[in-house]
Amino acid sequence: GGSGNGRCGRTALLTLLAVVVVGGAIVGVVVATRDGGGDSGPPPWAAAAERVCRVMCNGSVLATVQRARLYNDSKTFVDQPLLSDPEDVLAAFAALPASPSREEVRAFVAANFGEAGSDLLPWTPPDWVEAPPVLARVENASVREWASAVNALWKELGRQVAPEVVAHPQRHTLIALRHPVVVPGGRFRETYYWDTYWIVRGLLTCGMVDTARGLVQNLLDEVDAFGFVPNGGRAYYVA
Repeated sequence: GGSGNGRCGRTALLTLLAVVVVGGAIVGVVVATRDGGGDSGPPPWAAAAERVCRVMCNGSVLATVQRARLYNDSKTFVDQPLLSDPEDVLAAFAALPASPSREEVRAFVAANFGEAGSDLLPWTPPDWVEAPPVLARVENASVREWASAVNALWKELGRQVAPEVVAHPQRHTLIALRHPVVVPGGRFRETYYWDTYWIVRGLLTCGMVDTARGLVQNLLDEVDAFGFVPNGGRAYYVA
């Protein structure tokens, strides 16, 4: 029988088919599958997310740091990795005065958290090419130049999870996705559900089927782990 998160026994299979149609012609197809059951079970992200969220998603640590306004962007702190397990960070916070000063909060953060963004590393998709065939079919020179610039972004926005995230997922709000991703950019360092739809369409248009397949497989892994695809690839989106 099925379970509450939609898996139906050991042989359940999730399948997603993405097709891009340009000018009436199919230019890309990617099929991604994942076994929803089996002895290995879903990725262990839910348990890790629950642990890190005790620090980064709710509670006194998050409230105290955000009220101190150490950063211009409130997203900066929640994207910082913990330098030790959540339980150790909570113990260090408990040792602070009842109403710590801004400088005491700053020192606590410096001693217990790493740099925001250090949990992802640059990655160049191996199926990227400088001039994908679709460019030759674009007759308008201005549009072709724009499309070429978009194609170049795949190299700039490719990311892979740092080894530390895989080794210690409970210390990171970043979800340790199995496959590299293409991120929106700017302050959005991680993958996002809505953005991924458009990114996959663009990748397929550029003939990057393998990269697109990896992004879709990540979504299916999230369904395995959480029962749904969260808005973004961070623990605070599933809290």
